[in-house]
Amino acid sequence: MATKSMSYDHPAYLVPVTISDVVGPGAATTYARFCAYTAMVLKSVQVQVATLGTASAACTIYKVSSGTTTTSLGAFAMSTSAVGVTTNILIGASGTMVQGDSLYILTGADATARQVAAYELNLVPGATVTA
Repeated sequence: MATKSMSYDHPAYLVPVTISDVVGPGAATTYARFCAYTAMVLKSVQVQVATLGTASAACTIYKVSSGTTTTSLGAFAMSTSAVGVTTNILIGASGTMVQGDSLYILTGADATARQVAAYELNLVPGATVTA
């Protein structure tokens, strides 16, 4: 397939991309993996409690760059919050990703809690996309 670059105000660059996945159950387990298919910016992560946990343990959002550099982007501790409680973790400039960078959430010590997480991303204006 061919690739192309579009004008900076093309709708592909203006409309957020969302990726959603379940986080947990399982202590110290990796969930909600995503790999950037072009230059992107992670704006925020929305998390909602799906199954109540037994311990308050922080989950951490990580970005892996160039396959070797791991950066913590934020943490949330919602395992003992009531089902349906939602929080939004805003990500700063460290959320900028190049093609091939990946994101994942590492669960805390709670082995029963489950959350639903959604990544909100925007394509960087001018990023190359598949034609």
